[in-house]
Amino acid sequence: MIQLIIATGNKGKVRDFQCIFESVGLDIEMSPVSDWVEMEEVDETGTTFEANARIKADATKSALSKHPDVWVVADDSGIAVDALDGKPGVHSARFAGPTATDEDNRNQLLKALEGLPETERGASFVCNLCLIDPQGSVFHFEATCSGVISDVPKGDNGFGYDPLFIQEGTSLTWGERSTEKKTQDNHRARAVRLLIQHFQNL
Repeated sequence: MIQLIIATGNKGKVRDFQCIFESVGLDIEMSPVSDWVEMEEVDETGTTFEANARIKADATKSALSKHPDVWVVADDSGIAVDALDGKPGVHSARFAGPTATDEDNRNQLLKALEGLPETERGASFVCNLCLIDPQGSVFHFEATCSGVISDVPKGDNGFGYDPLFIQEGTSLTWGERSTEKKTQDNHRARAVRLLIQHFQNL
């Protein structure tokens, strides 16, 4: 059995992974890194999602040095808004400052887009996964999900920018959709499916 350690303390991300993997019959046991070792927060100094995912994966693999047979996967994701030249991007979690809450970040984004019509509120969620196998080989899987930013938050489900993001082809924000429906085809689901394909090809 493959032991896959998810390099995150974000329970929302862990739920996303679990929901997607549950539908696939792979012999993989998945758990957050916090179940294995205490880690300090990793300083995400990269300028791309890929770079930050690699930083987190490397740090987690190093922290798990006493468990050389585990696989590690790290996720870096965020929202890129067209009208803001791709911002907040890699700074999505701290768009309103280093101690910002999800609500702070949403308000900051709404303020930045104030007055813009829907046709100019295009955005994409991006997810990059960095996988490190027991031998130290590194693999990246990246996917996106396009949509628009709502002019007001809607819904209490999800986390982060979910109450603001309306996926292309739908009319509800991710905050209004169930976790099960949202995770069927969001950016993380698409990236995780690429990861699953990798495991299926082993």
